[in-house]
Amino acid sequence: MPPIVTNIGSPKDTWIRLEASIVFDAKTVQHPETLAEDIAGDELAYLRTVALAQVEGPIGLENIRQDLNERAAIRSGGKVSELVIRTLVCNEAPRPCGARAGPDRRRRRRQTVDLGG
Repeated sequence: MPPIVTNIGSPKDTWIRLEASIVFDAKTVQHPETLAEDIAGDELAYLRTVALAQVEGPIGLENIRQDLNERAAIRSGGKVSELVIRTLVCNEAPRPCGARAGPDRRRRRRQTVDLGG
C-alpha cells in the first residue's frame, strides 16, 4: 500500500504516517494495486477521525490495528486476510519560527512504532 500521511482528528496539529502492507490470496484479487489504493483511501478517511489518545501505548496500537484490519477486510469483500502495520508515526506539527509555547501548549511529541519486517 502507498504510505498514508494525514492530520488526525485531535489535536488537529498532529500528523500521522502509516506504512502498511496487505496480505491476500493472489488468486482471488485480479487488480491488487487498485484494491490497495481503495483500502488506503478508506484508511485515510478513518485516520482523520482518530484522536492521539487512541493510538498511545500498546493497547492503543492494538485497537488501531484491529480497526484497520476490519476496514481492509470490509473494503476488500473479505479478500484481504490481514493488514500489517510496518510503521506508525505521530508527530505534532512544528510551530512557526519565533512562536512561543503558551502555558496550555504541550511540548512537541513524537511517537514512533517500528514493527520491523
